[in-house]
Amino acid sequence: MRLLALFLVMIFAFPVVGAQEMTVEASATIEQTEFIGLDEVFLSPNLDEPASYTRGYAAWHWWTWSDETGSDWPDDDANYRLRQYDQDQPHENQTHTVSHSLLSGNAINVEGTVEVRSDGANLRWIALDLKISPQTNLSNQTIAYIVLQEDHAVDHHRRTTTHLVRELRPEVGFALNEGNETTATFQLPADHLLAAGIDLLNKSEGWTYAIAIFGQSLEGEEDPGLLYYTQGPLPSSRTLEPTSQRWLTVALLAVGCTVLGTVLTNVRRREHSMPLVTASWNEDDLEVTVVAGKANLTVKDWTVREPWKFRRRPPNIELQPGQTRTVRATFVRMLEEDCHVDLALDIDEMGAWQHHVWLHPASTPTLGSVEIVEERP
Repeated sequence: MRLLALFLVMIFAFPVVGAQEMTVEASATIEQTEFIGLDEVFLSPNLDEPASYTRGYAAWHWWTWSDETGSDWPDDDANYRLRQYDQDQPHENQTHTVSHSLLSGNAINVEGTVEVRSDGANLRWIALDLKISPQTNLSNQTIAYIVLQEDHAVDHHRRTTTHLVRELRPEVGFALNEGNETTATFQLPADHLLAAGIDLLNKSEGWTYAIAIFGQSLEGEEDPGLLYYTQGPLPSSRTLEPTSQRWLTVALLAVGCTVLGTVLTNVRRREHSMPLVTASWNEDDLEVTVVAGKANLTVKDWTVREPWKFRRRPPNIELQPGQTRTVRATFVRMLEEDCHVDLALDIDEMGAWQHHVWLHPASTPTLGSVEIVEERP
């Protein structure tokens, strides 16, 4: 699907780029961060994160499960990176982490700017104008990776993760010998970004760029590894706002904070009162576990959406705060379609709510794990 999207974007987008004048929408100096290494985390389909991260290391989260789960997160670069390490996909409940310690010595310096550019209309892309200066002779296998991460990613099934790598681009167009300085522009093109689900026109903030250079110094005895790493927030159009506009924004935010504080208090109260509902298949039966929040809870009705039909509907239940109850439902027959079950809830001081559980059929590889859980009044 990503290749098809890439092809279509190339057909329609490139003539527009050629016809429009390039505009710099936002710009920032490349940051020099103090990370001492990098953890590349290949997530499990359940999105279990590692128990801990290496102290002082940056983190890249890779998702390799789009074909298996129907997620709209890109996984081409993740699977390419997994093959580079000759690794299999992580197990269902286990992540796989590849750690890189930053090699000692100042092997290479990188300076420059990162820009968000546009065609003056609807296309946005990223350009890094860099000056790369090796401080020692580097091997021919030295390679730079330009990466764009989404700080907080949500797919169309409402899975969430942080530090999700959406785009990775390898670059080798720079000098490797000590004393040779290269000035180059590396780009993440608009068609690549759109194919990876990156829409900088409608979401300009919440992205992080990274530059990682892997290779080996020919002067020492260290094995190949991470020679250079930095990352920083991708600049947005707010970076170029006039000072007066920024003060106006601050003033509006200050006024809104009073209202927001009240809203957040109510939101926290709602979150604490909401139940936790989980569901899984036990052979051909559906087991649903309800854990009450900090309020009395009544499940007043259970419905299942067509074409599924209950043979035995779960009982209506009443729960005290913090109480747990597991109930079971059976169906007239097992189907290949996804199963949608709605719970009609009555929560003290909050009134009536509906809780929706979406499961894959038990015959699929996901073993009927919950894909979407949502509440609405």
